[in-house]
Amino acid sequence: MQKFDNNTVARQRWLAVLAKAPAPRLQAAWDALDDKPAYRLLRQGETGLVMLRGRIGGTGRPFNFGEMTMTRAAVQLLDAMFFQPYQDGFQEPTGESRDTPLLFPYEQVSKILDELDPADGGPLGRSLQLGDASSPVPTIGLRMHRLTPGAPPPTFQSTANYQYCVVEGAGTSWVNGVRFDWSRGDVIAVPCWSPQSHSSPAGATVLEVSDEPLQRFCGYFRTSLDIDRGDGRHRGQLPPALVSGADGSMIRFPDS
Repeated sequence: MQKFDNNTVARQRWLAVLAKAPAPRLQAAWDALDDKPAYRLLRQGETGLVMLRGRIGGTGRPFNFGEMTMTRAAVQLLDAMFFQPYQDGFQEPTGESRDTPLLFPYEQVSKILDELDPADGGPLGRSLQLGDASSPVPTIGLRMHRLTPGAPPPTFQSTANYQYCVVEGAGTSWVNGVRFDWSRGDVIAVPCWSPQSHSSPAGATVLEVSDEPLQRFCGYFRTSLDIDRGDGRHRGQLPPALVSGADGSMIRFPDS
């Protein structure tokens, strides 16, 4: 016989109460919550039939003995699921250091983007790589893009996986044929080899995070733009990089 711990039994008990509660009472309890959790529906509620199976004496061969109604839904909570409280509430910083190769001041990055030639940009306009292979995190790609206002967006595909974090401005992205309108603070995720295009009517600045450096190291990285160009390299064009040197930050341009 299967044994259950106290947590399982308690969960079964309150799930049973929720399942048997009338919908008006559930709605009233939800409306009375002052701090409602943020959520999204992954699967809308749906009701159907499931087949029940049993065994004679608990040891015989399983057999079908009837159907029952079941309702299911999938909900994702968007709030933090757990945290570890600090005993004094908040820990005050004991010092501040800007001596790190992972610090890229936005004022400096923005000034460099302004000075780059738009004609040398890629499918997301002018681009600046933050760090290079000598970075403390060489497998993660960081790039800042400055989308050209009103420029027609080229559609491209890549074997890498991308996340675009909107720093400034607003615009539209098409990913796998689905349109996403975005503004400052939004994040757009683009899985491997998904057709993607990005545009902004008034211009925008977007931070890109990807696994492209790791794929380049392993020799896996490909883009549809390189394949269409037909030069046989299929390695993708690299933008200039902002890196830390002995005398401070410096711009390093790719060899090709």
